[in-house]
Amino acid sequence: MVWQRATALGASGSGREDRRQEGTTEVDGQQAITLTREQAGVTDRWHVATEGQPYILKSSRSGGALPGETTLDYNKPVDAKAPPAADVVDVNKGRRGGPCVG
Repeated sequence: MVWQRATALGASGSGREDRRQEGTTEVDGQQAITLTREQAGVTDRWHVATEGQPYILKSSRSGGALPGETTLDYNKPVDAKAPPAADVVDVNKGRRGGPCVG
């Protein structure tokens, strides 16, 4: 089962052989496998759950222009609230020629 998860994200046999499995670790109490890709001085790591859904629990990058780390939570409630009206900007207000299209 773990190998199927690794294959889906790029271990051997997936067509993405630039990624390799580096063993197991724990992320916030969950067991995970670690997949790594090194390319042009940048190292990317993905920690993928080994139990339940094969979610990426954490990703990190070292080297390059945007190093950093992200921890992801799935199936957890988000306490999102709209900002006060005074903090909201209408990007189309005052524009000529119709709505802003990006």
